[in-house]
Amino acid sequence: MDDYEIIGYPRLVRLNPNIPWKTRGNGALSLCIGKKGGDAKQKIGEINGMEVFSSPSFTRELDENERRDIYHLIHEILSQQARTEDDNTNPGFVMMPTPPARTLYESAVTRIVS
Repeated sequence: MDDYEIIGYPRLVRLNPNIPWKTRGNGALSLCIGKKGGDAKQKIGEINGMEVFSSPSFTRELDENERRDIYHLIHEILSQQARTEDDNTNPGFVMMPTPPARTLYESAVTRIVS
């Protein structure tokens, strides 16, 4: 999995604050993941003392097998890292081949979306 990395900066996405069953922060994290884009990477933070880097761009679109690899990697990380002591904690993730439309973001901030 060393061939993949975060592309650009992660984004914190604020969700609708008026949802009665929301989480405390009621937010999501948006990451673009792709093939390493070269040597021009930048440090964007640390997790458990390990530096996290991102590339400013990616080299090409991912194929189906690569997307499947990333799906399994994210699923494993989420399973290991999620704090699910509370029965109401239900972490999840969505993978999209292209960025969502701005209207989806606007809906998620102001309405209930399925």
